[in-house]
Amino acid sequence: MPRILATDEAAKYICRCLYRWFVYYVIGDAEEQNVITPLAAIMRNNNYELAPVLRALFTSEHFFDQLNRGCIIKSPIDLYIGMARSIGVNIPTEDVLYKYKFWNHFKMRCDEIGQHLADPVDISGWPAYRQEPLFYEAWINSTTIQIRAKTLNMYATMGYEVQPFSLTRVKIDSIGFCKKFPDPATPNTLINDISRYLLPSGASAKQFDAMKTKLIKNLEDDSYWTRAWYAYLANPGDPIAEGTVRQRLDDLLGYIMNLEEYQLY
Repeated sequence: MPRILATDEAAKYICRCLYRWFVYYVIGDAEEQNVITPLAAIMRNNNYELAPVLRALFTSEHFFDQLNRGCIIKSPIDLYIGMARSIGVNIPTEDVLYKYKFWNHFKMRCDEIGQHLADPVDISGWPAYRQEPLFYEAWINSTTIQIRAKTLNMYATMGYEVQPFSLTRVKIDSIGFCKKFPDPATPNTLINDISRYLLPSGASAKQFDAMKTKLIKNLEDDSYWTRAWYAYLANPGDPIAEGTVRQRLDDLLGYIMNLEEYQLY
């Protein structure tokens, strides 16, 4: 083993990098003493194997502390590809050329908000991953935040054209997404499940009420959504039944994805 790895500081430096990547970029005296130092000891005792260090971090109470949720701003690829995987976007698999047009669409969306995939700004990588004092705050500015919000809203509502003047759109399948949850027919339960799934700490009371207005309009009560959902399940080919459900779910997801909290994990 090189002599530099025998020092405490070498292991601590690597553990600080891991901490900034997975938890938060600010490391105070308490984190240094209670988290970084013990992790560095685990790293040295395991001949610098990363798996034991990460296992200790990911199973610690500190990692799941409420204060450490929603601390990291999503990179462009985390935002868009994470959305496509967690919520669900139908991407063709049979036609290879067509499939790559879809993935190129996501690359272009990442490019326009500052992350040119496979082409970082220099050999050090993107500033958001390593440049003090901003770190991942560097992903957000007055231009990129507007583009992020507009693009996410397009995915949820109208869909985003794969290429200019194309009739093919990248669109969230809101009904398919909601079918993943155990009780999509009950509005309160569905909203709680979706908000816990998509937001770092779920929804506040005010946000919950706003979400519910997307499913329940004006003088309607909870039973309206329940009836609408079961009417769709009974006849999924009915454009009226499907349109009612899909429009409201699209509006709900559009609202959630435009919350500040959705930009975080």
